[in-house]
Amino acid sequence: MRGTKPSCMAWRVTEKAPEMTACEAMTVASVARITIGDRVFFGPRVGLYTPYHPIDAAVRASGPEGARPITIGNDVWFGGSVVVCPGVTIGDDVVIGAGSVVTKDIPSHSVAVGNPCHVIRKITDADREYWEGKAAEYRAWNDSL
Repeated sequence: MRGTKPSCMAWRVTEKAPEMTACEAMTVASVARITIGDRVFFGPRVGLYTPYHPIDAAVRASGPEGARPITIGNDVWFGGSVVVCPGVTIGDDVVIGAGSVVTKDIPSHSVAVGNPCHVIRKITDADREYWEGKAAEYRAWNDSL
């Protein structure tokens, strides 16, 4: 794992890939299992939360807590300040926009944003071609320095 060590509870129950990057102030509350795929990038202040509590105040005050696992696929990029809620599965090749609150599953090859987070479009071959071109431009510029 590259980047800042996440602040967390019970990280020991979390499965993470070696090719994972976490920026500053990442929070992981993993009462249930969190599985993280390869080449996942977490922007600053991302939170992964598996616990949940009753919404009724009297029941909540008595102390019960549940938890649901979080599963994150390969090649996922989280913008800053994203919150991932209990029980969510995020597919492969996904971009989650900054500030999003992910309350439901996000399918593979998607760009998703908002509160609540929702898919705004699919990632296509045209995106790959566009970004390969931009990467080539960057490399040429960098080589010219």
